[in-house]
Amino acid sequence: MILGLDKIRCLVDDPSVRLIENLSDREITNPEGAGIDLRIGRLSKFLCSESYLGVDVRSTLNTEVVLDIALHGEVVATIPPGGYFLATTIERINMPLGILGLIRPRGTLFRSGITLSTGQVNPGYSGEQTFGLHNAGGHEFKIQLGARIAHIVFLAVDGETSAYRGQWNNGRISAPTSETQV
Repeated sequence: MILGLDKIRCLVDDPSVRLIENLSDREITNPEGAGIDLRIGRLSKFLCSESYLGVDVRSTLNTEVVLDIALHGEVVATIPPGGYFLATTIERINMPLGILGLIRPRGTLFRSGITLSTGQVNPGYSGEQTFGLHNAGGHEFKIQLGARIAHIVFLAVDGETSAYRGQWNNGRISAPTSETQV
């Protein structure tokens, strides 16, 4: 079952949960649909050219922050055709056990030739969300830090869950070679 805005608001306001931190005024007073819009707060680029995903070992590309709303304000970034960056949200999600978040791109992105690669937010995860932002169109795309890029809906899990234990907790966006957890 998808949680309605009233249930989300209760979880946001509950000091023991704080479902979403750093919400915009718009999302507090006038959200749309059955979820919450998430805004881009940081844009990062890749520094190396190889990553690896094996059975027991994995490594991701090292990254460097290009723009950060906390440092640069609501500046406009240009994504060239074929460009791929990591986009990190302003909002921090604190997912309680028994709830799962599903994230989808906002329509303006795909209508502009932009793909946003998103995942789910597992029970027990806490941190900002990081997405792949790819300009699949043949033109430059401009995006302002602080713009709404994704929409998250929350689902109640019927049955047992297990808390997220992965390396991406607390908003980490890249990792050197590491052993996977079994």
